[in-house]
Amino acid sequence: MYSMTWNSPEYAFNNPESFFDGKSPDEIIVSLHKLQEFCGMEALKSFFCFDVVHNPDIPKYLKDLDNHINKYLLA
Repeated sequence: MYSMTWNSPEYAFNNPESFFDGKSPDEIIVSLHKLQEFCGMEALKSFFCFDVVHNPDIPKYLKDLDNHINKYLLA
């Protein structure tokens, strides 16, 4: 599982008109996923926080992380 913070707002992803050419965060870090796959690791759903410098929402990030852990790691 990757846990990453992005300075970009969430709407910048999956948008063909944006900087990331319509790619999702997971598509952008595909080389990291493939490296883990090569090493025999099993993929878990990644966790991302967006717009962390200009519009941080720490309570939301913490709540989302708690939900993510409960759903994908402890289930």
